Amino acid sequence: MADAHLGLIDDNWYVMSVKRRKYNMQSMLCTTGLVLSFLMGCGQPGQSNSPAESNQARDKENLQICCGGQTSEDSSRSSAVGVLSKNFGNIKQGEKIEQTFTLKNTGTEPAVLNPNKPPDLTYPCCVTLTLTGSTIEPGQSMDVKLLFDSQFRPGPIDIFANLPFEGGDVVAKLHWGGIVTKDLVVRPTGLKFETPGSMEFKVSGDELFKTVQVTAIKNEIPGVTVEEIARDEKKQEIIYQVNYSGKPKLEDIAPLYILHTHPKIEPFEVYIAPPGTDF
Repeated sequence: MADAHLGLIDDNWYVMSVKRRKYNMQSMLCTTGLVLSFLMGCGQPGQSNSPAESNQARDKENLQICCGGQTSEDSSRSSAVGVLSKNFGNIKQGEKIEQTFTLKNTGTEPAVLNPNKPPDLTYPCCVTLTLTGSTIEPGQSMDVKLLFDSQFRPGPIDIFANLPFEGGDVVAKLHWGGIVTKDLVVRPTGLKFETPGSMEFKVSGDELFKTVQVTAIKNEIPGVTVEEIARDEKKQEIIYQVNYSGKPKLEDIAPLYILHTHPKIEPFEVYIAPPGTDF
């Protein structure tokens, strides 16, 4: 997972940086907090080879990667009580976009960011949050910028941020939503093996076999092999089977890389978790 903190980058701008651990697990980072007050739940893209969990994962095959959500109407006002909401519309997968929110302190005391409490932010692996200071005086405003990298978030997207202001009267809950084209989709992005065996993942997308081709699966994991078991150009999907022999025993989570020709998307990663490890 990831740890977040606020840090000064110059005299005016602060940035919420994300300190990733060994595996950022692109599509698997899914934070809770503010988002739980808006969504009923968070679909898990990882898959297990235990029978019950495998069946459940197949039932949820059509879920969006990580937390999807409904789009909202663009508004400069709060779309819900205490929430500033904007909509970026429709963008192509791989685009990077930016949005500025203006926060105003309508109270009689300064609103100060708690330096010991990181903001709640969904999708920390692909969203950067920056702001023009740490204090909003009464009657004054502050700009907050969100930068979204859409490479690994195809489909409907809802970004939520909750800034830990104390004192004053500030609407500090932000929502930014829209739709990213599904040029190239990989799911699940994590396979958890309870025992040696075989599991599957699927590569699909509206541009697969048209403008985008899968060129190779890069695999350097001992005891793991990958083979293509189905290809349907009409459905625009390829199914791969991952085989884990357990010999040699894999001690830690490791990635497979899906190499492709999309010019704006880096290689997708599918993480393999051996027995005794977890995402």
